[in-house]
Amino acid sequence: MDQHKMDQEFMKEAIQEALKGQGQTLTNPLVGAVLVRDGKIISRGYHEKFGSHHAEVNCLRDIDAQGATLYVTLEPCSHYGKTPPCVDLVIKEKVKRVVVGELDSNPQVRGRGLQKLKEAGIQVTCGLLEEECHAMNRLFHFTIQHQRPYVILKMAQSLDGKIATKTGDSQWITGEEARRDGHRLRGTCDAILVGRGTALQDNPQLTCRTGGKNPLRVVLDRTLKTPRTHQLFQGEKTIFYVGPDQETRTLTPTAQAISIGQDQDGLSLEECLKDLYKNQQVSSLLVEGGGQVLSSFIKQGLVDQWVVYQAPLFIGGDGKSTIASLGVEDLSQALESRIYKVDRLGQDLRIQGGKDCLLEL
Repeated sequence: MDQHKMDQEFMKEAIQEALKGQGQTLTNPLVGAVLVRDGKIISRGYHEKFGSHHAEVNCLRDIDAQGATLYVTLEPCSHYGKTPPCVDLVIKEKVKRVVVGELDSNPQVRGRGLQKLKEAGIQVTCGLLEEECHAMNRLFHFTIQHQRPYVILKMAQSLDGKIATKTGDSQWITGEEARRDGHRLRGTCDAILVGRGTALQDNPQLTCRTGGKNPLRVVLDRTLKTPRTHQLFQGEKTIFYVGPDQETRTLTPTAQAISIGQDQDGLSLEECLKDLYKNQQVSSLLVEGGGQVLSSFIKQGLVDQWVVYQAPLFIGGDGKSTIASLGVEDLSQALESRIYKVDRLGQDLRIQGGKDCLLEL
């Protein structure tokens, strides 16, 4: 086998290592590494979870790496963050050659890690299986570019776009299979967001009941009206975003109020998203409602992908609409989107679409 084919095979192994960290790295990328000597893998490592050692550290730990080749899916970091620079460790361990899948997308560090390795006399190859390495970190690259989480809207509605009858009865519009899939979807996201109306009316748990991880729970509640007896104050961590006239404070051991600014639509969604990304390490956010919250995200262009669970029901014009007013007076003002996938779940349809559609939901 020639060197290029060998490099590809070892990079594939590094990619498989990286994928072991799915769902655990939050705003950090998925990264895998393998160390090779004489055509054989002698060590493996991956970034296991946010805040823990990077893949290179786990791979080079307790192993003689002198003269070996390191395959890593993402450019080794060259800056101090929660951990020291990985390039310093690679140099210290006297690795002979480093093969990298793709450059770091952070413009502040892009290419600097490779340059430092080259200056230390280490052979560097970059761009091997670049498309595959880039694809598994699409979410990471998006958040680096936009400095906010990737936003997914989730809606469950009747054929005529209603989420409840005029009396507020909404359980259950969709069938069991669609509801189960909705819980599965929760388990794929770092956080789930609802407005105060949903919190007050439904008293939701906002947890994943299909065996996946429970997301961070987020509530937009400007004046903090949600009763302390509600389930959102129990169990998993919950953040209540409140208005600028409220204090940022700890409410219970698992609930916190964070004060943000306001705009014409209510609480500032941009400030909310910025805090979720910068301070709560949220890279993917599932927005479940209610109608005013969904409308605000749509109007402000903050929706990247959406999922609609459509039930074969007619509720009528006096029912509650899924989305509040968008101020559209003629079709030229309608906000366009695109559908990219439709599935059947029992008697219901799951329709997926959006503008970026980075995730396989």
